[in-house]
Amino acid sequence: MVRVTRSGGWVVIADPDYSTQTLSIDDQSLAAAILAYRAAHIRNGQLAHLHAPMLARHGLRNITVETRTATARDLDAFDHVWGLRTWATPAAAAGFTDGDRTTEFQQQIDEAAASGAFTYTVTFFVTAAQAPD
Repeated sequence: MVRVTRSGGWVVIADPDYSTQTLSIDDQSLAAAILAYRAAHIRNGQLAHLHAPMLARHGLRNITVETRTATARDLDAFDHVWGLRTWATPAAAAGFTDGDRTTEFQQQIDEAAASGAFTYTVTFFVTAAQAPD
């Protein structure tokens, strides 16, 4: 991006940082284990908070960083797009949690949705920087 941006032009990057995820289920240690797996196994999933220093190292200036938290409250819509109910299986296979906790994870998600407590969040970093003249 830096190489092809004209002098004085702007580079803008909007990217989620998966190390900021939260999930509202009763067992927060289970949620943390599953979310840690997701953060570790999404390519560049924890890179967004490092965009500003990366751009600075490439000589860009006037760097700004803003954050926006995306919040999902509709489990069915979120699961349809992101496959939330499936996250525990690969997390268990990778050793982030026990395989027998997969069903428990799915049940807790469904219980949170049924009670109206389901909430998933992730923070997006929006980094802008100007190419040198």
